[in-house]
Amino acid sequence: MTKEEYEVALQKLNISVWKEFREILEAVPDSYYDFVIGVLLDVKTDEERRMVMEYIRNEENINSSKVMNFVWTKIRGEEPLLPL
Repeated sequence: MTKEEYEVALQKLNISVWKEFREILEAVPDSYYDFVIGVLLDVKTDEERRMVMEYIRNEENINSSKVMNFVWTKIRGEEPLLPL
């Protein structure tokens, strides 16, 4: 993604939802840079972001694997990546 494409994409985002989403991802106990960036890139709409944020807030013992599995199955509609 070029800098220009990034700037256009940012303008299309609801910045407050995106910022809250990023902060919630960073607060996942075993969060790491590639996890946060990967989820930010994979979850494309505010509705999807809100679904993931609600899942993170309500899931006991949340971790990056659970979040990735949720994104993979509920957002992308794929088969589970990991048996959790």
